[in-house]
Amino acid sequence: MNYTYSLIYNSPSVLRSDGATIPADLGNTDWQQYQEWLAQGNTPTPVPLDIYKNNQRGKISSACSSTITGGFQSSALGAAHTYPSDSITQGNVDRIAISGAGGSVWCGDSSNIWSFAQHTAAQVTQVQKDMVSFIQTQQTKYSTLVAQINAATTVDQVEAINW
Repeated sequence: MNYTYSLIYNSPSVLRSDGATIPADLGNTDWQQYQEWLAQGNTPTPVPLDIYKNNQRGKISSACSSTITGGFQSSALGAAHTYPSDSITQGNVDRIAISGAGGSVWCGDSSNIWSFAQHTAAQVTQVQKDMVSFIQTQQTKYSTLVAQINAATTVDQVEAINW
């Protein structure tokens, strides 16, 4: 098979046209094929900026998701407590809030002692509001970073944009 190769910014590895990353390892047969390709007078091209942008957007998306599902703070019980924010808990908080009757919600106090604590209707509604605010803040940050990645014109600029 005839491959072409692209140089990966700040890496000794190269990207082969089938998407494989080839490490700079003299014992690697793919690296040896790359060296033969070079010896035939071929020249690798730089990896297109869009590939770096897609990769960085993926990293930012993953970090955003991890942050959103990693828990948030609410003082609905009078003092700051940590609440889980995985998708199941988000749904449970929403259902309890919609019911208007209150209910038990998992939360951890300042000593990181977790309990299935009873919340009044007003308290669980506050937890829901705090959760929505937390998620919106993370999504706004994500949106801002994606816009910065999209506007970047160099690999250095793209790689400098992190969660």
